[in-house]
Amino acid sequence: MSLLQYHPGLPGFDAEYSIVVKRDGILAAGDFSLSVNDSRVKLKDNKVIVPYSVRNEGKNVVVTVKPKNGSSVSITIPSKKWEITFNDDFNGNDLDPTKWSVFEPYLTYGSNPVSYCDPNDCYEVSNGTLKLFIQKKDSVLNGKTYHYKDACISTENKFTQTLGCYVAAMKYQPWSGVCGGFWLLPVFGGKRQSVFFYKNNPDWGCGEVDIIEYASVFGKTYSVTEHFWNVNTGEHVKGEHFWAKPKVDVADGKFHAIGVAITEDASYYYCDGELVGVMEHVYKTTSASGQRRNPVKNFMLFSYRMGPDDDSNWVGRWNFGESDFPLVYEVDWCRAYK
Repeated sequence: MSLLQYHPGLPGFDAEYSIVVKRDGILAAGDFSLSVNDSRVKLKDNKVIVPYSVRNEGKNVVVTVKPKNGSSVSITIPSKKWEITFNDDFNGNDLDPTKWSVFEPYLTYGSNPVSYCDPNDCYEVSNGTLKLFIQKKDSVLNGKTYHYKDACISTENKFTQTLGCYVAAMKYQPWSGVCGGFWLLPVFGGKRQSVFFYKNNPDWGCGEVDIIEYASVFGKTYSVTEHFWNVNTGEHVKGEHFWAKPKVDVADGKFHAIGVAITEDASYYYCDGELVGVMEHVYKTTSASGQRRNPVKNFMLFSYRMGPDDDSNWVGRWNFGESDFPLVYEVDWCRAYK
Protein backbone atom coordinates (compact mmCIF):
# COMPACT_ATOMS: atom_id res chain seq x y z
CA MET A 1 0.00 0.00 0.00
CA SER A 2 1.24 3.49 -0.81
CA LEU A 3 0.11 7.06 -1.37
CA LEU A 4 -0.19 8.10 -4.98
CA GLN A 5 1.01 11.60 -3.99
CA TYR A 6 1.69 13.10 -0.58
CA HIS A 7 1.09 16.82 -0.14
CA PRO A 8 0.86 19.11 2.92
CA GLY A 9 -2.60 20.46 2.08
CA LEU A 10 -3.91 23.99 1.85
CA PRO A 11 -4.78 25.75 5.14
CA GLY A 12 -8.53 25.90 5.76
CA PHE A 13 -9.37 23.06 3.38
CA ASP A 14 -9.70 19.29 3.62
CA ALA A 15 -6.88 17.31 2.01
CA GLU A 16 -7.52 14.36 -0.29
CA TYR A 17 -5.08 11.49 -0.84
CA SER A 18 -5.31 8.51 -3.19
CA ILE A 19 -4.29 5.10 -1.84
CA VAL A 20 -2.73 2.48 -4.11
CA VAL A 21 -3.07 -1.14 -2.98
CA LYS A 22 -1.16 -3.91 -4.76
CA ARG A 23 -0.91 -7.65 -4.30
CA ASP A 24 2.25 -9.26 -5.70
CA GLY A 25 2.90 -6.12 -7.72
CA ILE A 26 -0.57 -6.05 -9.28
CA LEU A 27 -3.29 -3.56 -8.37
CA ALA A 28 -5.71 -5.16 -5.95
CA ALA A 29 -9.41 -4.80 -6.64
CA GLY A 30 -12.06 -5.20 -3.97
CA ASP A 31 -10.47 -7.96 -1.90
CA PHE A 32 -9.42 -5.71 0.97
CA SER A 33 -10.84 -3.19 3.43
CA LEU A 34 -9.46 0.17 4.57
CA SER A 35 -9.68 1.76 8.01
CA VAL A 36 -8.28 4.90 9.67
CA ASN A 37 -7.37 5.95 13.21
CA ASP A 38 -9.76 8.92 13.38
CA SER A 39 -13.51 8.80 12.74
CA ARG A 40 -13.44 12.30 11.25
CA VAL A 41 -11.35 11.04 8.34
CA LYS A 42 -13.45 9.80 5.44
CA LEU A 43 -12.75 6.91 3.06
CA LYS A 44 -14.25 6.79 -0.40
CA ASP A 45 -13.16 4.76 -3.44
CA ASN A 46 -9.55 4.34 -2.24
CA LYS A 47 -9.40 8.02 -1.36
CA VAL A 48 -8.63 9.34 2.10
CA ILE A 49 -10.18 12.72 2.90
CA VAL A 50 -8.54 14.37 5.91
CA PRO A 51 -10.56 17.29 7.35
CA TYR A 52 -8.72 20.49 8.14
CA SER A 53 -9.79 20.08 11.76
CA VAL A 54 -7.61 16.96 11.99
CA ARG A 55 -4.68 18.47 10.11
CA ASN A 56 -4.85 21.64 12.22
CA GLU A 57 -4.30 19.51 15.33
CA GLY A 58 -1.12 18.15 13.80
CA LYS A 59 -2.54 14.65 14.15
CA ASN A 60 -1.07 12.13 11.74
CA VAL A 61 -3.51 9.82 9.98
CA VAL A 62 -2.84 6.09 9.98
CA VAL A 63 -4.47 4.15 7.15
CA THR A 64 -4.66 0.38 7.46
CA VAL A 65 -5.44 -2.07 4.68
CA LYS A 66 -6.65 -5.54 5.61
CA PRO A 67 -6.83 -8.09 2.81
CA LYS A 68 -9.38 -10.90 2.95
CA ASN A 69 -6.49 -13.29 3.23
CA GLY A 70 -3.27 -11.98 4.71
CA SER A 71 -1.82 -9.59 7.23
CA SER A 72 -2.78 -5.95 7.67
CA VAL A 73 -0.45 -3.19 6.49
CA SER A 74 -0.50 0.46 7.59
CA ILE A 75 0.89 3.74 6.29
CA THR A 76 0.99 7.13 7.98
CA ILE A 77 -0.08 10.39 6.34
CA PRO A 78 1.74 13.22 8.16
CA SER A 79 -0.44 16.21 9.04
CA LYS A 80 1.10 19.62 8.48
CA LYS A 81 -0.11 22.13 11.06
CA TRP A 82 0.11 25.58 9.49
CA GLU A 83 0.83 28.74 11.49
CA ILE A 84 -0.37 32.00 9.96
CA THR A 85 2.32 34.63 9.38
CA PHE A 86 0.51 37.16 7.18
CA ASN A 87 -3.16 38.08 6.76
CA ASP A 88 -5.02 40.84 4.99
CA ASP A 89 -8.79 40.78 4.51
CA PHE A 90 -8.81 44.22 2.83
CA ASN A 91 -11.49 45.52 5.18
CA GLY A 92 -10.27 49.13 5.24
CA ASN A 93 -10.50 51.90 2.66
CA ASP A 94 -6.87 51.77 1.50
CA LEU A 95 -3.93 49.38 1.40
CA ASP A 96 -2.31 48.77 4.77
CA PRO A 97 1.06 50.55 4.33
CA THR A 98 2.71 48.16 6.79
CA LYS A 99 1.89 45.28 4.43
CA TRP A 100 1.72 46.59 0.86
CA SER A 101 3.11 49.12 -1.57
CA VAL A 102 2.87 49.68 -5.31
CA PHE A 103 5.53 47.50 -6.93
CA GLU A 104 8.08 49.35 -9.08
CA PRO A 105 6.04 52.51 -9.74
CA TYR A 106 5.82 53.51 -13.40
CA LEU A 107 6.86 50.03 -14.50
CA THR A 108 6.01 49.12 -18.09
CA TYR A 109 5.35 45.56 -19.27
CA GLY A 110 6.90 43.76 -22.24
CA SER A 111 9.01 44.93 -25.16
CA ASN A 112 6.13 46.88 -26.70
CA PRO A 113 4.34 48.40 -23.69
CA VAL A 114 0.89 49.88 -24.14
CA SER A 115 0.38 50.75 -20.46
CA TYR A 116 2.23 51.49 -17.24
CA CYS A 117 1.62 51.21 -13.51
CA ASP A 118 0.66 54.57 -12.02
CA PRO A 119 1.26 54.28 -8.24
CA ASN A 120 -1.36 56.95 -7.57
CA ASP A 121 -4.07 55.42 -9.72
CA CYS A 122 -4.02 51.63 -9.98
CA TYR A 123 -6.11 50.13 -7.18
CA GLU A 124 -8.98 50.58 -4.76
CA VAL A 125 -9.80 48.98 -1.41
CA SER A 126 -13.55 49.00 -0.75
CA ASN A 127 -16.37 46.76 0.47
CA GLY A 128 -13.90 44.23 1.85
CA THR A 129 -11.87 43.58 -1.30
CA LEU A 130 -8.82 44.83 -3.15
CA LYS A 131 -9.51 45.85 -6.73
CA LEU A 132 -6.65 46.18 -9.22
CA PHE A 133 -7.54 48.26 -12.27
CA ILE A 134 -6.67 48.44 -15.93
CA GLN A 135 -7.94 51.81 -17.08
CA LYS A 136 -8.19 53.74 -20.31
CA LYS A 137 -6.55 57.04 -19.41
CA ASP A 138 -4.15 59.14 -21.45
CA SER A 139 -0.94 60.17 -19.70
CA VAL A 140 2.70 60.87 -20.52
CA LEU A 141 5.62 58.95 -19.03
CA ASN A 142 9.23 59.68 -20.03
CA GLY A 143 8.06 61.59 -23.06
CA LYS A 144 5.80 58.80 -24.36
CA THR A 145 2.01 59.00 -24.39
CA TYR A 146 0.23 55.98 -22.97
CA HIS A 147 -3.49 55.42 -23.35
CA TYR A 148 -3.82 52.81 -20.59
CA LYS A 149 -2.76 52.21 -16.99
CA ASP A 150 -2.39 48.87 -15.22
CA ALA A 151 -1.50 47.71 -11.70
CA CYS A 152 0.98 45.81 -9.53
CA ILE A 153 1.30 45.76 -5.73
CA SER A 154 3.61 43.75 -3.47
CA THR A 155 4.77 43.05 0.07
CA GLU A 156 8.37 43.94 -0.86
CA ASN A 157 10.21 45.40 2.16
CA LYS A 158 7.05 44.79 4.23
CA PHE A 159 6.66 41.01 4.49
CA THR A 160 9.08 38.29 3.39
CA GLN A 161 9.35 34.61 4.15
CA THR A 162 11.09 31.47 2.96
CA LEU A 163 9.22 28.22 2.38
CA GLY A 164 5.65 27.96 3.71
CA CYS A 165 2.27 28.51 2.10
CA TYR A 166 0.95 31.51 0.15
CA VAL A 167 -2.72 31.70 -0.77
CA ALA A 168 -5.26 34.30 -1.87
CA ALA A 169 -8.94 34.33 -2.84
CA MET A 170 -9.34 35.96 -6.25
CA LYS A 171 -12.09 36.68 -8.75
CA TYR A 172 -11.51 37.17 -12.47
CA GLN A 173 -13.45 38.94 -15.17
CA PRO A 174 -13.72 37.26 -18.61
CA TRP A 175 -11.05 39.30 -20.42
CA SER A 176 -8.24 38.30 -22.77
CA GLY A 177 -5.25 40.43 -23.68
CA VAL A 178 -4.74 41.21 -19.99
CA CYS A 179 -3.26 38.97 -17.31
CA GLY A 180 -4.14 38.75 -13.61
CA GLY A 181 -1.32 37.21 -11.58
CA PHE A 182 -0.38 36.17 -8.05
CA TRP A 183 3.30 35.39 -7.70
CA LEU A 184 6.46 35.35 -5.58
CA LEU A 185 9.81 37.07 -6.12
CA PRO A 186 13.06 36.75 -4.17
CA VAL A 187 14.25 39.76 -2.22
CA PHE A 188 16.60 42.01 -4.18
CA GLY A 189 20.32 41.53 -3.67
CA GLY A 190 22.04 43.48 -6.44
CA LYS A 191 21.12 40.75 -8.91
CA ARG A 192 18.31 38.24 -9.24
CA GLN A 193 18.42 35.81 -6.33
CA SER A 194 16.82 32.40 -5.78
CA VAL A 195 14.04 31.04 -3.58
CA PHE A 196 15.12 27.45 -4.33
CA PHE A 197 17.13 25.59 -6.99
CA TYR A 198 16.51 23.34 -9.97
CA LYS A 199 16.66 19.70 -8.94
CA ASN A 200 19.09 18.67 -11.71
CA ASN A 201 21.36 21.73 -11.89
CA PRO A 202 22.77 23.57 -8.84
CA ASP A 203 23.57 26.62 -10.99
CA TRP A 204 19.92 27.24 -11.83
CA GLY A 205 18.02 29.23 -9.23
CA CYS A 206 14.29 29.95 -9.17
CA GLY A 207 13.86 33.71 -9.35
CA GLU A 208 10.09 33.85 -9.91
CA VAL A 209 7.14 31.68 -8.90
CA ASP A 210 3.94 32.36 -10.85
CA ILE A 211 1.25 30.79 -8.67
CA ILE A 212 -1.42 31.80 -11.18
CA GLU A 213 -1.56 33.80 -14.38
CA TYR A 214 -5.00 33.97 -15.92
CA ALA A 215 -6.69 35.36 -19.01
CA SER A 216 -9.98 34.15 -20.46
CA VAL A 217 -8.21 32.88 -23.59
CA PHE A 218 -7.00 30.04 -21.33
CA GLY A 219 -10.56 28.81 -20.80
CA LYS A 220 -11.01 26.80 -17.59
CA THR A 221 -7.26 26.36 -17.07
CA TYR A 222 -4.63 28.74 -15.76
CA SER A 223 -0.87 29.03 -16.09
CA VAL A 224 1.61 28.01 -13.36
CA THR A 225 5.33 28.65 -13.93
CA GLU A 226 8.60 28.51 -12.00
CA HIS A 227 11.29 30.57 -13.75
CA PHE A 228 14.96 29.65 -13.40
CA TRP A 229 18.04 31.78 -14.04
CA ASN A 230 21.70 30.78 -14.27
CA VAL A 231 23.14 32.19 -11.04
CA ASN A 232 26.54 32.72 -12.69
CA THR A 233 25.50 34.48 -15.90
CA GLY A 234 22.09 35.92 -15.00
CA GLU A 235 20.59 34.27 -18.10
CA HIS A 236 17.01 33.02 -17.98
CA VAL A 237 17.41 29.32 -18.72
CA LYS A 238 14.12 27.56 -18.04
CA GLY A 239 10.47 27.97 -17.27
CA GLU A 240 9.00 24.91 -15.57
CA HIS A 241 5.33 25.17 -16.49
CA PHE A 242 2.01 23.38 -16.39
CA TRP A 243 -1.62 24.24 -17.09
CA ALA A 244 -3.66 23.86 -13.90
CA LYS A 245 -7.00 22.16 -14.56
CA PRO A 246 -9.03 22.38 -11.34
CA LYS A 247 -12.50 20.95 -11.00
CA VAL A 248 -13.88 24.46 -10.56
CA ASP A 249 -13.96 27.16 -13.23
CA VAL A 250 -11.77 30.00 -11.94
CA ALA A 251 -13.61 32.42 -14.23
CA ASP A 252 -17.10 31.64 -12.94
CA GLY A 253 -17.43 35.03 -11.27
CA LYS A 254 -16.76 33.63 -7.79
CA PHE A 255 -13.77 33.94 -5.48
CA HIS A 256 -11.41 30.96 -5.50
CA ALA A 257 -8.53 30.27 -3.10
CA ILE A 258 -5.41 29.70 -5.17
CA GLY A 259 -2.03 29.08 -3.60
CA VAL A 260 1.21 27.17 -3.25
CA ALA A 261 2.84 25.30 -0.38
CA ILE A 262 6.63 25.30 -0.75
CA THR A 263 8.72 22.74 1.14
CA GLU A 264 12.42 21.97 0.89
CA ASP A 265 11.65 19.30 -1.71
CA ALA A 266 8.75 20.54 -3.83
CA SER A 267 6.11 23.14 -4.63
CA TYR A 268 2.48 22.00 -4.25
CA TYR A 269 -0.11 24.05 -6.13
CA TYR A 270 -3.77 24.25 -5.09
CA CYS A 271 -7.13 25.62 -6.12
CA ASP A 272 -9.83 25.58 -3.43
CA GLY A 273 -7.92 22.86 -1.59
CA GLU A 274 -7.56 20.63 -4.66
CA LEU A 275 -3.98 19.69 -5.53
CA VAL A 276 -3.55 20.72 -9.18
CA GLY A 277 0.19 20.22 -9.65
CA VAL A 278 3.55 19.44 -8.06
CA MET A 279 7.06 20.57 -9.04
CA GLU A 280 10.14 19.11 -7.37
CA HIS A 281 13.22 21.17 -6.47
CA VAL A 282 16.05 21.42 -3.94
CA TYR A 283 16.20 24.10 -1.27
CA LYS A 284 19.95 24.27 -0.73
CA THR A 285 22.61 22.86 -3.01
CA THR A 286 26.31 22.86 -3.88
CA SER A 287 27.82 23.69 -7.28
CA ALA A 288 30.26 21.42 -9.11
CA SER A 289 33.12 23.57 -7.81
CA GLY A 290 31.94 23.15 -4.22
CA GLN A 291 30.27 26.55 -3.85
CA ARG A 292 27.33 26.48 -1.47
CA ARG A 293 24.05 27.78 -2.94
CA ASN A 294 21.65 29.24 -0.39
CA PRO A 295 18.13 30.56 -1.04
CA VAL A 296 16.75 33.90 0.10
CA LYS A 297 13.34 35.02 1.33
CA ASN A 298 10.54 35.95 -1.06
CA PHE A 299 7.69 38.45 -1.13
CA MET A 300 4.20 38.30 -2.66
CA LEU A 301 2.79 40.27 -5.59
CA PHE A 302 -0.51 40.83 -7.34
CA SER A 303 -0.38 42.17 -10.87
CA TYR A 304 -2.91 43.08 -13.53
CA ARG A 305 -0.97 43.78 -16.69
CA MET A 306 -1.94 44.66 -20.24
CA GLY A 307 -0.34 43.49 -23.47
CA PRO A 308 -0.73 44.81 -27.02
CA ASP A 309 -3.75 43.91 -29.13
CA ASP A 310 -1.82 41.72 -31.56
CA ASP A 311 -0.59 38.16 -31.96
CA SER A 312 2.56 38.83 -29.93
CA ASN A 313 0.48 38.97 -26.74
CA TRP A 314 0.74 35.59 -25.00
CA VAL A 315 -2.58 36.14 -23.21
CA GLY A 316 -4.49 36.72 -26.44
CA ARG A 317 -6.07 39.55 -28.38
CA TRP A 318 -8.28 42.05 -26.60
CA ASN A 319 -11.90 40.95 -26.21
CA PHE A 320 -13.07 44.11 -24.42
CA GLY A 321 -14.24 47.50 -25.61
CA GLU A 322 -14.13 51.05 -24.27
CA SER A 323 -17.38 50.60 -22.36
CA ASP A 324 -15.81 47.75 -20.32
CA PHE A 325 -13.23 49.96 -18.58
CA PRO A 326 -12.07 49.85 -15.90
CA LEU A 327 -11.19 46.17 -16.05
CA VAL A 328 -11.04 44.76 -12.52
CA TYR A 329 -9.04 41.97 -10.89
CA GLU A 330 -10.45 41.46 -7.40
CA VAL A 331 -8.87 39.93 -4.28
CA ASP A 332 -10.93 39.05 -1.20
CA TRP A 333 -8.04 38.09 1.10
CA CYS A 334 -4.37 37.12 1.10
CA ARG A 335 -2.53 34.93 3.64
CA ALA A 336 0.82 33.30 4.29
CA TYR A 337 1.69 30.46 6.64
CA LYS A 338 4.72 28.61 7.89
